[in-house]
Amino acid sequence: MFFPRMNNRALVCYNRAIKLHPKDPFAYFKKSELLDGIGKKKEALGCLNKAISLDPNDSDAYSKKGSILSDMGRSEEAVDCYTESLRLSPNVNAFNMKGVLLSDMGKREEAVDCFNEFIRLFPDVSCAYYWKGDLLNEIGKKEEAVACYDEAIRLDSNFAGNFFKKGNALAGMGKNEEAVDCFDQAISLDPNNALAYFNKGNALREMEKYEEAIECFDRSISLVPDCADTYYEKGNTLRVMGKETEAGECYEKVLSLNSDHKDASHNKSVVLNEMAAK
Repeated sequence: MFFPRMNNRALVCYNRAIKLHPKDPFAYFKKSELLDGIGKKKEALGCLNKAISLDPNDSDAYSKKGSILSDMGRSEEAVDCYTESLRLSPNVNAFNMKGVLLSDMGKREEAVDCFNEFIRLFPDVSCAYYWKGDLLNEIGKKEEAVACYDEAIRLDSNFAGNFFKKGNALAGMGKNEEAVDCFDQAISLDPNNALAYFNKGNALREMEKYEEAIECFDRSISLVPDCADTYYEKGNTLRVMGKETEAGECYEKVLSLNSDHKDASHNKSVVLNEMAAK
């Protein structure tokens, strides 16, 4: 939370500390954290550069610099900072951020290598398996992804995301019944997870459990009422059930939320034609 007066006082204190101890890298590091927190990223970066010049072996400073560079869209430089942070002192945050950043940059092989090293050094950290699972799922290695999510669940069975992501991978493999079980676990841990209800609805429709699917879509809509995709999938399910009028209303709602939704526009026309032909 942003408290202008409090932050201004803290900034005055850090400036005073730096004036008294101009070669103290920690003072510059703490000032950079404050500046970053109030959105002054360029100034924060300047403080970190000064801190690193005073103590080039500070792993935390490189990790923090990587975070700021990533926020500024300077991904390559951010990766270099995380690499240096890890060289100086392997740590969970730098591994996690570097792997995710490499994945976002499309450098999937490097990202997998990063997570593998992460797991080798920190085998009991669940997020390493979670992020590796996401990456493997993206490149189509769904069975390996499920194995990663299983390990993440073993290490942290209270995080809804582990079950949710496993459910997604299972659904992608056509194992919808197992996927529904995972979505149920995710929902039990996070009852307001609209996306879990949405994906559970899709899985139930694939299982031809249409009424249950509609219930899930309705629950998702109650949590996030402005999601066009949920109305669209609800409409598709109603259409399969032969409820053209209700399906058409769903497609109309989709278009009110997203007028450029071509599939909804097409399906609405098809439904109207089907109704006219009766």
